[in-house]
Amino acid sequence: MAVRETITISVPPELRVFLQGCVATGRYSSVSEVVRAALREFEHAEMGKTPISRQAMAQRTPPPHDRA
Repeated sequence: MAVRETITISVPPELRVFLQGCVATGRYSSVSEVVRAALREFEHAEMGKTPISRQAMAQRTPPPHDRA
């Protein structure tokens, strides 16, 4: 069995309702399972990016209103 680590996240009320709705459908057995599935999809999408696009994202200059 894989080792798991517990983390805590905060989500806005509308995401909490969405997560609970996913469990209510019976497709997922827990909110944690929904989040793990979402993270696997996100990881898959991120891995599909080319190294150049990942590097460009990392080096992106924030818009002027985000700068300190």
